[in-house]
Amino acid sequence: MLLIEPSPSSIIGWTPDRFTGYIAIENKTVWIKVIQSNHQGEGYLRRFIQGLIARNYEVKVVSPMETMEKICIHYKMIPSVEDFDGKESIIWTMKR
Repeated sequence: MLLIEPSPSSIIGWTPDRFTGYIAIENKTVWIKVIQSNHQGEGYLRRFIQGLIARNYEVKVVSPMETMEKICIHYKMIPSVEDFDGKESIIWTMKR
């Protein structure tokens, strides 16, 4: 699976002025592998996730660190063990 860095031309809001990290997109699923907001507390992550949902993407977070795991819990995401890039990982999935 190809990991994508933020791009100024991103139509989904994955831009370098807001984020650093990597995501992967496959069909209508966005896998958030590593993400960090450049300006914490500005709501960029919330708007990014809401924008993905509005575009009918399924949002999955791969093996989140502690802070991101708390965000997953806040959004009532469901954890499971799934394959990501050839290895089993803990994946948190946004309920639709």
